[in-house]
Amino acid sequence: MKKLILAAMLLTSTAVFAATDTRAIRTSNDIVSLGDSQNSMIQKLGRPEAKNEYTTRDRNGKLLFVIDYSYTIGNLKYKITVVEGRITNMSWER
Repeated sequence: MKKLILAAMLLTSTAVFAATDTRAIRTSNDIVSLGDSQNSMIQKLGRPEAKNEYTTRDRNGKLLFVIDYSYTIGNLKYKITVVEGRITNMSWER
């Protein structure tokens, strides 16, 4: 019985974390979406609060340049990941 409850808790918490991903962010007068360019994002959202630059490799071993941008809009903190100049992931937390 304890294992069943633990499994249910793990599945529930996974769903909560998965729900924080988003495909678009609404600004006061525009929308930033997955696939938008880095320049377009900065024009629409302004300067980020923070950014973290690093490199990684894709499945074929190609070196990729990645930047994680941090923004606070309203009461939500957004992390936007840009790979090779395009938005590939967006997530938020309270």
